[in-house]
Amino acid sequence: MKSEKDSANSKGLCGKGGVYMSIEQNLTVIRKNIKDACKRTGRNPESVKILAVTKTVDAQTINKAIALGITDIGENRVQELLS
Repeated sequence: MKSEKDSANSKGLCGKGGVYMSIEQNLTVIRKNIKDACKRTGRNPESVKILAVTKTVDAQTINKAIALGITDIGENRVQELLS
């Protein structure tokens, strides 16, 4: 039986340093990093596109990302995209 951490890691929720984050937490960190980098370089953060890439992630998790504003998603395995 998979542990909660194994399950989270298989859904791509393991963040930097092995810390497990929710999709919301991960997106918050990503968006902050984008904002900070854009501020340093004088770029508009709105000009940066986030492309989420999945590998064997269930539809529920993908739908959650979509609900959080992710509009561009690449799936590594075509059979997952088609389900």
